[in-house]
Amino acid sequence: MGFGAGEGAQRPMIVPPRRPSRWRMVAIAVLIPALLVALAWWNIAEYRALAQSNEQTRVSFQKRILIYDLIGSLEQAETAQRGFILAGDPRFLTPYEPAKRATAALFSRISANGPDTSVQRDALRRMKIAIDAKIDEMDAVLAQRRRDGLQAAINRVAQGNGRVLMEQLRREAAIFRSEEERISDVSAEAVKTHVARTGRLITFTVVLGVALFLLALVAIRRQRQQRYRADVATFDAATRYRSILDGTIDPIVILNPSGTIELINRATEQLLGYAPTEVERRDVSTIALLPNELHRTFPQWIGLRDGMIAAPYRTDVPLRHRDGHTVTVDAALGVMKLADGEHVVVSLRDVSARKRSEAIKDELISTISHELRTPLTSVVGALGLLRAGAAGDLPDAANRLVGIAESNARRLIRLINDMLDLDRMQSNQLQIDRLPVDLAAVAARVCDDMQGAGSARDVTVRCNAGDQELAVLGDADRLMQVIGNLVSNAVRVSPPRGAVTVSATRVDGMARVMVDDEGPGIPPAFRERLFRRFERADEQQGTGTGLGLAISREIIQRHDGRIWFEDRPGGGTRFAFSLELARETVDVDTLKDAAGRVLVCSGDTATVAKLSDAVAATGHAATIVATTDAAHAALTERDYAALLLDLTLPDGNGFQFAQAVRRTKRGGSLPIVIVSATARGADDVLVPFDLVDWIPDPIEPERLDTALRTALARTGASRPTILHLDDDRDLLDVTAALLGDEARLITVSDLPSARAVIEHAAPGLAILDLHLVEGTGLDLLPALVDRNGVAIPTILYSAHDIDAELAAQVDAVLIKSRRSLPDLRATIRHVLAGRRA
Repeated sequence: MGFGAGEGAQRPMIVPPRRPSRWRMVAIAVLIPALLVALAWWNIAEYRALAQSNEQTRVSFQKRILIYDLIGSLEQAETAQRGFILAGDPRFLTPYEPAKRATAALFSRISANGPDTSVQRDALRRMKIAIDAKIDEMDAVLAQRRRDGLQAAINRVAQGNGRVLMEQLRREAAIFRSEEERISDVSAEAVKTHVARTGRLITFTVVLGVALFLLALVAIRRQRQQRYRADVATFDAATRYRSILDGTIDPIVILNPSGTIELINRATEQLLGYAPTEVERRDVSTIALLPNELHRTFPQWIGLRDGMIAAPYRTDVPLRHRDGHTVTVDAALGVMKLADGEHVVVSLRDVSARKRSEAIKDELISTISHELRTPLTSVVGALGLLRAGAAGDLPDAANRLVGIAESNARRLIRLINDMLDLDRMQSNQLQIDRLPVDLAAVAARVCDDMQGAGSARDVTVRCNAGDQELAVLGDADRLMQVIGNLVSNAVRVSPPRGAVTVSATRVDGMARVMVDDEGPGIPPAFRERLFRRFERADEQQGTGTGLGLAISREIIQRHDGRIWFEDRPGGGTRFAFSLELARETVDVDTLKDAAGRVLVCSGDTATVAKLSDAVAATGHAATIVATTDAAHAALTERDYAALLLDLTLPDGNGFQFAQAVRRTKRGGSLPIVIVSATARGADDVLVPFDLVDWIPDPIEPERLDTALRTALARTGASRPTILHLDDDRDLLDVTAALLGDEARLITVSDLPSARAVIEHAAPGLAILDLHLVEGTGLDLLPALVDRNGVAIPTILYSAHDIDAELAAQVDAVLIKSRRSLPDLRATIRHVLAGRRA
């Protein structure tokens, strides 16, 4: 039996709601506002037209009044003139000048109002001529009265020039007034016509408004009916979808565009204990433990952009239960586009069971870390000491077996480290230090370390690190791990008698490391999966876990760098990564100066490199000079702990230079080690020059190290007392064999014994294991102070990773199996040198 149609039936189509009528929207949203705007504009236009008509009428009337006042002012001046002529009394001339000024002012006002027609402009021009002529005539008559007497003035007046000018002025004024009256009549007629047209427009507007009102009523009624039907459909759909959500076993939360909880289903109620009324219409922070990032909006916080979520699947999301405890879930986020914006649908999955499994796994990994790392470190250290001759010279066959055992033990350590690093990456606990590091020196050191691996496969490992320092802020151990992984892969894929080249250079303001091989290249089908975990291109290319590149990419990304690969033009593959150069470099030799610098004098590049490495291995700094003149200048500027002298110098003889050094105040007791391409003869004794040793070429590293340490011992450095606390007795024995010649090592395996050593032996440095049977090595920190109350230098040497808070309590941190015993020896020297500084 089945439900509904058979398998061939089609799913019903979901019809989206129909958009509102465009014409209706135009009528409501455009036409009616446009009509209102038109009516408002029309009222404003009418008001302006009437105001303009009134203003024209007022101005016209004002012009006519001004004309009358102008004639009156001129007549007043003429009356004053005639009174003076007849009586000769100056008092009659009192209004004369004011009348003249008033006439000029009135004419200016008439001119300022502006004539409207050419008739008025011509009349006004002629009035100006007549006024000027009349005033000149009156002034001339007055002057003649004063000069020639009454009769002469009367005769001048009797000529009639003043009367003619006055009559001409009145005619022009009459012409101006008549033209102004005509203009006023025309304007009045235009206003009358405009008013009639306005009345017709008002009638039409009223009729149109009534029609639009009726249409709006019809549209509103239809819209209310459609809204009612839509509300009914929405209610039915909401009821149906709510039933579906409540019937789903996965908790679901729907968030609106502002991050407010819009809906939760019944499974969410059961998971978090909230009723819908307690959380709906509230911010998502009610149930989610969000980071305090007030500057970010809700879409920015979840990565919502252009309708897509950048990371739609989130793991280990903490939620807040109603009773206060935290519930950890995995969340899948989806976008639901609705009319009011983009809503987010969050599907939750309780991961409590998975967390319990992860806790068991973490405990297992912790056990592996402690139970395997420590014994493997002891094994590798012991094998290294055997191979170096600590127990005497071994037969060649035994030496080869020791080398094989050491190589495989290191391989097992790398496998354990890779698996632990992978776990830390998955749990976001991979620790990266950000300290000043010379990337070129790191690359050169990896090249030296990988020579043995290359020789085993008949592959040459070359280094082009250059002399330029590439200072970056990073973790030296992790960067060595990255370069080591790349070189190891390159060696594995290279053909016999091939070459692997490691380069370190500065490119576009970045520090770049490149590893080039001559292998067959990367198959196209594998390129997309190259940096994934447990991926290998060809099983025939050797052993490997497929974790190296994945871990390398993670390390470089945590350094804010970039790692990539590319095909080489001549065949093979180039792996490269780049890091930002440090803006400020730190002089790493400042600590080494406390133990004294070693002067290296040689003009041969290869010899300088070997001597510098030997000096660095002792924890001291080296000053490099190539000539006797430079060496004399260096000895003049400061004291040195020892001198490594190459007899073959470009500007002098080594013996003569040694004699000259012995005659100086600073060089009289300076320990000298001679390095020469010529072996010492029977007559070349060491005593006359007080030489420590004469080392022929090729240089034997062990002999050079012994000679250098003998020279440095003559500077008065005493053997420090070192406390080593570890619960692994084998590791204690191996460390004692390694440091026996340089320090007085006191080894203990429990806390009570360590406290007794601190109280009675006063160690100068302590090496502590973190996890012990009865506690932790950090429990000794309060007791690790000398008699002056100064903290004793402390190094943590543990199989477990140390977080930043614990690392800040000690002078140095080393991880077993990641750092070799020689690294421990070098670290001890640096810490002691730093304390002496």
